[in-house]
Amino acid sequence: MNKEKLFLFLTSCFILGMVASFVSLMVTSLFDLFLSSKELLALYLFVLTEEALKLIALIFLFDHSFLFPEFSILKTTFSGISLGGGFAFFETVLIFLSNGEVPLEAMAPAMIHLITSIFLALGLNSLFSKNTNPSFKPNFSAYSKIGFAVILHLCYNVFVLIGAWKIQAFQKLLSNKNKPKKTMTKQKKSFFE
Repeated sequence: MNKEKLFLFLTSCFILGMVASFVSLMVTSLFDLFLSSKELLALYLFVLTEEALKLIALIFLFDHSFLFPEFSILKTTFSGISLGGGFAFFETVLIFLSNGEVPLEAMAPAMIHLITSIFLALGLNSLFSKNTNPSFKPNFSAYSKIGFAVILHLCYNVFVLIGAWKIQAFQKLLSNKNKPKKTMTKQKKSFFE
């Protein structure tokens, strides 16, 4: 395999991942106008949008890849890693620009995007590969990998949201404990006053 072709392909995967992240940001911003980002429906829509755009990008790469007419599992995995890396890189850059620093918590979404992109790529490989699916019929293996990627991302977002609620509740509890308590002492009044 030619190293220049591989580098060109992985770079195009990375850039296409960044484009998918940008488009995803635009679409989810539109959802954010109508839904609160803490609603469960918004979480579903955000995840479906992100994963659908990554899936479309991978389909485009697999369909228009003149560099690799047949994808092996290794090439498919690397294309998923590269696309997910581009997607996560763009999100991390936006976090850096909004906060001025990249917190350690920004690495968890990056890992989720890498893992889900690998499963999406493997699912597409199961669906479109001539080796594993010569008749190109829909198969359970392909849909289970794609479904697993979507469910994993959704579970991650739900756990982050639940964690955010718990942290906010804990911070509220701490702020109430640190406030000085107003004690009302009853003064005994004498009968003659």
